[in-house]
Amino acid sequence: AMDAFYRWRDKENLDFVESEVSVFQEVIRDEIYVAGTLDALFKVTSGAEDGSLVICDFKTSSSKNVYPEACLQIAAYTCALYSMGCNDEISGRVLSFTKDKETQAFTGAVQVAKIPADALRGWAVAFDACVTLWAAMNAEITSSTL
Repeated sequence: AMDAFYRWRDKENLDFVESEVSVFQEVIRDEIYVAGTLDALFKVTSGAEDGSLVICDFKTSSSKNVYPEACLQIAAYTCALYSMGCNDEISGRVLSFTKDKETQAFTGAVQVAKIPADALRGWAVAFDACVTLWAAMNAEITSSTL
């Protein structure tokens, strides 16, 4: 698994910044807070994204697909980083380390889903919509008999 990770990191021209980064955001004043720990943060060292940050989330799965919820999770991390004062452009990567369905042993395959900054902004809008929906669904509704 580590060899596959290092090959991917070198191919992507990424410098390690930090792992297990705790993030926090107050999304609705005094009501809803979001916190989490992103797996790794990298800085791009060349190419179109040079100088930008990359949030990486590591998954293990017997599926060869990256689930959309992983993109939403990275969007939540991105929103939290911005609320904490980050001003860098941010993109995301989901690395899914594939396991054999029967033995659960790592197969050596790594699926990488790249979430460009512009797509991540769309996922951030979706995250905000989820928070707004949750707040509406949990708002107190009063009723009275006529």
